[in-house]
Amino acid sequence: MEELWRKRVKNDALSLMLTGKAWPDAAEILRKRYERVLKRVDQVTNEDVFEGLMNAYARAFDPHSSYFSPRSSEEYRIQMSLNYEGIGAFAPGGGRLRHHHERARRRTGGSSRHAQHQRPHHRRRPGT
Repeated sequence: MEELWRKRVKNDALSLMLTGKAWPDAAEILRKRYERVLKRVDQVTNEDVFEGLMNAYARAFDPHSSYFSPRSSEEYRIQMSLNYEGIGAFAPGGGRLRHHHERARRRTGGSSRHAQHQRPHHRRRPGT
């Protein structure tokens, strides 16, 4: 392992020197780079490792599937609720959402139920 690490560091140093960096500059860049790597490694939890393993397993069967750890699931839920707020649909059955559907119903002359499921960008053009 030590020999592999030595060769990796040597490769990184030579790559930096080939871009025109002097040895002191290359050494400082590598020192900072490896400190950042160590900091990130220290932040990895068992939950993160399990999530990575489960994602690899799920994607082996379906490339569109993902496993969310409890923390990732909560972050996803928060992000999605923020996205819905941005389009004015953050409260299922709530005032703003209901108001939006009522306006759509009046615009289309249809029922409120019909307006909820209508997607204007999917309407067929005349003659198609």
